[in-house]
Amino acid sequence: MQVTQVAFGDEAFPFKLQHDKFVNQGGPPHYHAETEIIIIHKGEGFCFINNCSYPLKKNTVFLIHPHEVHNLVLPDPETVEKTVLLFDLSIFPKAQFAEETSFFSGCSPKFKHQVCFEGNSAYGLQIIINGMVVEWEEKGPLWEDSVLLGLLQLAVVLVRASAGSKVPASESDACPLVINAIDYINKHFSEKLTLRCVAEAVSCSPYHLSHLIKKYTGITFKDYLTNYRISHARMMLENTDLKVTSIAGKTGFPNLQNFNRSFKLLTGITASTYRRACKRISG
Repeated sequence: MQVTQVAFGDEAFPFKLQHDKFVNQGGPPHYHAETEIIIIHKGEGFCFINNCSYPLKKNTVFLIHPHEVHNLVLPDPETVEKTVLLFDLSIFPKAQFAEETSFFSGCSPKFKHQVCFEGNSAYGLQIIINGMVVEWEEKGPLWEDSVLLGLLQLAVVLVRASAGSKVPASESDACPLVINAIDYINKHFSEKLTLRCVAEAVSCSPYHLSHLIKKYTGITFKDYLTNYRISHARMMLENTDLKVTSIAGKTGFPNLQNFNRSFKLLTGITASTYRRACKRISG
């Protein structure tokens, strides 16, 4: 599978928070050296972690420990609202918080990738997350201490929720055919790719493969391919000086018109506008 390593950066307080009310797309598979926690507030889709697929539901938390390959697949991205916490384990004094460090690193037997909250526990979860969002955005006095306290509270509720819940039936390995098909798409997205040629590569009929991809990812073959291509196009726009025409060709689009239409449909803006915005942000 083609994956991207995401660099976190060297910061005195290795923590980042992102709260998205509207998500443009899930993005390609990637990994990083930090622990990531994704809290789903609303919306539907799937979270892929290694070779497992997990459904997105309201008040669901995904815990991804360092170096695990993961990505979100979103049938209707604009309906998804989520909060993402990304932090290095060095944020915890090891001697004092050994158990929390073990849990967030994935070494604890209490660890689960997916934890679902309901009722009062969901309300408690939202209070913790809302408090961390406020501290992150305002950065008042002692905000780092408050964020660290929020992570410790989150560890407590995750451990308790994990201990009191059964592993959902969906927390099983995704269909091998779908895994192989997604792997093939990720490796050959820049080529002229059709459902039929992917089906032939995994020894399956196009109709059956189409049904399986929709069942396990929540979106169609065409939508997954387009999302994956646009994700890579965005990275090229952010990190290279290649012309838009060249990027369109390198990401598998048959012509510039098709690329422009797909890019604006998924991001809401043109590729040129997106590049200018990235340059303004970077400085």
